[in-house]
Amino acid sequence: MNIASIEIGTQTSRLLVAEWKSDSSDFKPLLRERVHTRLGAGASSGTNKRVTEPAVKRGVEALKVFSRIIAGFNVVKYRTVATGILRMAENGKEVIDIFENKTGIRAEIISGEREAWLTMRGVKYSLGLERRDCLIFDVGGGSTEFIMDAGKGFRVKSIPLGCVELKERFFLKDPPNRGDLNRMMSYIDDALGVIFDSGEFGSPELVIGTGGSVTNIGSILHGIPFNELTPERADGIKVTREKIKELFRELINRSQDEREKIPGIDPERADVLPAGAGIVIKIMDRIGSDEMIVCLSDILDGILVELINPDCNRK
Repeated sequence: MNIASIEIGTQTSRLLVAEWKSDSSDFKPLLRERVHTRLGAGASSGTNKRVTEPAVKRGVEALKVFSRIIAGFNVVKYRTVATGILRMAENGKEVIDIFENKTGIRAEIISGEREAWLTMRGVKYSLGLERRDCLIFDVGGGSTEFIMDAGKGFRVKSIPLGCVELKERFFLKDPPNRGDLNRMMSYIDDALGVIFDSGEFGSPELVIGTGGSVTNIGSILHGIPFNELTPERADGIKVTREKIKELFRELINRSQDEREKIPGIDPERADVLPAGAGIVIKIMDRIGSDEMIVCLSDILDGILVELINPDCNRK
């Protein structure tokens, strides 16, 4: 039988369809679909966030596409979660109702901590990791999640730090000027203090990054065209902090149009990738890590893990 998972995020809405045999705890991905719905665009920074009407329309159109795909694959069971901007926006629940009324797809708005748990399940399942000391982080459009898997148990944290809001708050010019960049990097560092100042998330054996910014960094540095990026090609590749910093310098010195010409970049992400790269650099600086493992598999895979294993210590 075929099963599916959907995530409605700040920058993108994504679908994973997979084949599952009911006597197995494994699944075989059949299709991954992604639409840059940009639900966070124009939502404003600060506490009074609202998803705009044009963004809602983009979300509806994407979910209509996903609904047709699900029907075409005869999916018998699926789950949809909403993260990022829909979690933070004051009209998030209203938008979820519109999506259901227009497309038939009902999404659950999940907490940042729940998002982190699902991401961890997807990453560890896809990389085949045994229990070991590792830090997994997921850089999204509206938030960043952290999962520390250590010998004494799991620690999970989510903070409202994402590449879309950073871009809208600090990139007032194209390319951004030095003062705005310095303010952005200071803002990121201050935000990460909630995670790292206590020492709970420090000194992991492995550092694993996921999310659109991370995987696009990986595709650029490994020469993989963004439209050929698959878990088979991306899961487990390694990138160094120094190479990420070199890429960051290239990104911030180019306009968006010029960034779109960089081999391997996703043109739809060219405006927010400098902010995403800034978050990655500051995380690696904070923990003193010189290398990061990239994982394209993430929350979508984690949703399927729980869908076929409903009793797997759900958090």
